[in-house]
Amino acid sequence: MVNFGEANLDWFSRFPRLPNGIPSHDTFSDAFAKIDAERIESCFIAWVGAMAVKVPRAESVAIDGKTQRRSHDRANGAMPTHIVSAWSSANALVLGQLGI
Repeated sequence: MVNFGEANLDWFSRFPRLPNGIPSHDTFSDAFAKIDAERIESCFIAWVGAMAVKVPRAESVAIDGKTQRRSHDRANGAMPTHIVSAWSSANALVLGQLGI
């Protein structure tokens, strides 16, 4: 985030005053650590529900799976991480995602 902020400092300077420049990595880490993940999740789910278009039950939902590259740990016998997603084509929206 710091790199992105520094690369786009001209654009960001149009908003809040940043007398000391883009906040540091530690500042971002501290701010993100204070976020209540469950509250963000519930707000996000409510927002997505409000944005989703009601469609007939015949809507197709695409199921997709991917394996994350280099996510295994052979030394400890850990298998790679697999991600399964459900996509609503009518809403152009990911309905859910699960890491297994």
